Amino acid sequence: MEFLPDELLLIIFQYFNRFDLLDSFGNLNQRFQRILEPYLYEIDLTREDLSYQHFVTFYKYIAPIQGHYLRVLKLSGEHQFHLFQSLIHLFINLELLTLKSIVFFGSQEYAQLENLLTQALQIQYLSTLSLSRLDAPETIASFASSNLTSLILLNEHNFDYPHIQQPISTIKYFSLNLRQFQSTTFSSVFKILPNLEEFKLSILNYYHKSTNQHHRPNVQVPKTLNKLYLEFKHEEPLNGEILKEEFLDLFKDQIQSLTLIVYNATVEYSNLYNLLSDFTSLVTFQYDIRSLDSTFTSSSTLDLNLNHINFCENYSSFNNCTILKALNLTFHDQSTLSPDEHYFLTEFLSSLPKLDTLTVFTDDTKAVIQQLKSLFSKKSSRKMTQFYIEDLRQNDPKDHCPRHPPIYDTTLIYELSQLFPNLNTLTFPCHTKFISEYPTTLTIFLKQLQNHLPKLTHFTLKLMYRNRDTYDNYIKNLDECSWLYYTTTRCLYPDYNGSWYEAHDLHIWL
Repeated sequence: MEFLPDELLLIIFQYFNRFDLLDSFGNLNQRFQRILEPYLYEIDLTREDLSYQHFVTFYKYIAPIQGHYLRVLKLSGEHQFHLFQSLIHLFINLELLTLKSIVFFGSQEYAQLENLLTQALQIQYLSTLSLSRLDAPETIASFASSNLTSLILLNEHNFDYPHIQQPISTIKYFSLNLRQFQSTTFSSVFKILPNLEEFKLSILNYYHKSTNQHHRPNVQVPKTLNKLYLEFKHEEPLNGEILKEEFLDLFKDQIQSLTLIVYNATVEYSNLYNLLSDFTSLVTFQYDIRSLDSTFTSSSTLDLNLNHINFCENYSSFNNCTILKALNLTFHDQSTLSPDEHYFLTEFLSSLPKLDTLTVFTDDTKAVIQQLKSLFSKKSSRKMTQFYIEDLRQNDPKDHCPRHPPIYDTTLIYELSQLFPNLNTLTFPCHTKFISEYPTTLTIFLKQLQNHLPKLTHFTLKLMYRNRDTYDNYIKNLDECSWLYYTTTRCLYPDYNGSWYEAHDLHIWL
């Protein structure tokens, strides 16, 4: 390979896994190092298709030697937070750090995150910090250098942090993905981040209008703020009056650049001049406003229950879901689909070019796989990377009856490999038939998974029964497997007598 031109080497390298490539050819000589250096600029360890073995390769053999090339690093979970505490100081040129995990104050994971942040914030060139939510704010405020100017929160609930006293004064750009907007949101943001120049707010699910004008907090907009991005993605329609009174009027005296995106707008938006007439400094305005009849074109996830659809009338409501990526599909108790149901689903699934995630709610895995076989084209099925099987009652929050996992079929994994060969994520509940086949160990089953689904990296087994022996046996077996990593999640399920019992999910990283 020494005699091949650089252009041909780059073509060959496209067929290698990035970490195998860096481990095999990194530091081989100056020429290979120069060619491979860009492969180290951005490392994402949160990807669903990352195997545990490739993670270990990066952590043990690549990061300690070549970590100074990193510019962007993305981590997720306590395991990664813990391991990278001893390495983060090596990433001296790191510019963007993402830490994805919902942690709870006082927990071990919170402590791991706080320790990792303390070290990362001392990196000279770190300019952007991306978190799931604003955890360890005092740590950020205390240790952030003047170069840390951008803060991104990926999955914040309501941004309610009344206890925070020390502002994070270095932040100029703030991006907030918010599930629930409150009347106190703006005052909280500007209290913690008093020197903002650019603010991007995306409200994901819910907006609660201020009901009492006299009890709204006094919002002091930073004088430095001149660029605003507002995005409304919640299902509840947002009318122009609320938008103007609750959002736009607050910024009318100083915003120079405004971007407005509304996915569920009412008719008042036909006259944008009324919304913007009071802006005195506006120079640039960009917008994407969609009316009620185009809701589905902006959806990335859709819940579809076959029991609640009139198939003769409703297909036209769904035929524009061009950006749909995740589908939650509830099958009814019948083992076969009616002709109308089959036609609707076949046409619908074939019209989703970006669909890669499917969750099915069913009571029988064998029946549902057979149904899916008849619905997916070969082209569509190869795009599927994430597949989740759930209890039929799981998607009904009002149903407190005992859970019954879908019947496990011994051919499930083989059938899945034929149907969705490119899966990297799989989840299903543990039925008694599964326990009967694998009473004490998961090793044989996990090896079958790897053989039939070679791209699979994440598997979750939901142990819904009160069978402590099975859980203990599986944990003991997993502890003996050095080629994987696992975590557990405690879950509560309704019992026959109206009480709740504890069970566990096993999350296995292959």
